[in-house]
Amino acid sequence: VAGMLFETVGWFNVDIIPMTLLRIVGLMVLLLGTYIAVVLATQRKTLASRTQNNQTSSRLVLRLWAFGAGVLCTVQSTFNGQLGNLIDSPTVSALWAFVIGLIVLVFLKPNTWQVLVRGIKMPQSWSAGVAGGTFVTLMSLLIPKLGPGLTVSISTLGVMVGAMLVQQFGLFKSSRQNVSMTQVIGILIMLSGIILIKMF
Repeated sequence: VAGMLFETVGWFNVDIIPMTLLRIVGLMVLLLGTYIAVVLATQRKTLASRTQNNQTSSRLVLRLWAFGAGVLCTVQSTFNGQLGNLIDSPTVSALWAFVIGLIVLVFLKPNTWQVLVRGIKMPQSWSAGVAGGTFVTLMSLLIPKLGPGLTVSISTLGVMVGAMLVQQFGLFKSSRQNVSMTQVIGILIMLSGIILIKMF
C-alpha cells in the first residue's frame, strides 16, 4: 500500500506512476490474498484461544503496529535505494542504515554490557546480521530499478513463502506445522495481484 502510494504521489523523489483502475484492482487482489494466507489460515487455530481470553482490542493495536512497521520498511527501503544510487554502492547504503539504526536503538532501549556480550556470542546474532545486511542491500539495489511498489510487493510475497517453508519443514528449530491449502491459495492470489499491478 505504501509503495503504491509513494509511486502515485511521487513522495521521496520516486518516479510517478499514475494510479489506474487495474492497479487498484491488483492492490485489492493482493490484499485479499494476504488476508486469506494470514488471517483465514490461522483463524481456526486462534478461535479457541480468543474464546478463552478475549483480547480483540489488543490484537487490533498489534496489527496496526505491524502495518505501520510495513510502511516504515517501505520508507527505509526507498531511502536506502536512493542513497545507494547516489553513492553508487548499495552495500555502503546498507552499512549506513545499520550504523544509524544502531545509534537509534542505543537511545530507544537501555542496554547493558552483559546483555550485549551475551548476545554477540549467540549464533543467532550472526545469522540475523548476515540475513538482515543481505536483505537491506538487495532492497537498496532493487528499489531504484523496480520502484518501491513492485519491490516491496515481491519481497512481501517472498516473506510469506519463506514463512511457509519454515513452518512446513520446521526450519531453524521452529515448530513444524503443515502448510494448509488455504495458505497456498492465498499466496497464489497475492501473486496474481502483483502481476495485475505491474505486468498489465
